Amino acid sequence: MTQHLAFFPAQEEQHALNLLHYLMPHPESTFFFRAQSNALQASGIFKNDLLIVDRSLTPHSGQVVIAYLRDEFVVRRLMIQHHEGYLEADDPLYRKIKLSEAEDSLIWGVVRWVLHRP
Repeated sequence: MTQHLAFFPAQEEQHALNLLHYLMPHPESTFFFRAQSNALQASGIFKNDLLIVDRSLTPHSGQVVIAYLRDEFVVRRLMIQHHEGYLEADDPLYRKIKLSEAEDSLIWGVVRWVLHRP
């Protein structure tokens, strides 16, 4: 089996990679969260992973979002079915939340990146 590695040349390259610009194209609306559970483990988000969240993005069905529910932030997948929004986890121990049921619910931002330490 042949493995291929991608690398970026040193700073001599005309367009050097700026990691902060790459991870945070909208720095004024980018925030960091730490995952507090394994609710989205099957999606590759584990407890204590660092989440890079952009508030300037419009959330769409299927995206991982940060929601504010009942005085706390949670990370879930936004699903829109028949014009109704739900927050879902991969783990069946976490119940699906219908957004209209949670009076004080707010989709706070869209998770752009997950930084996971192996």
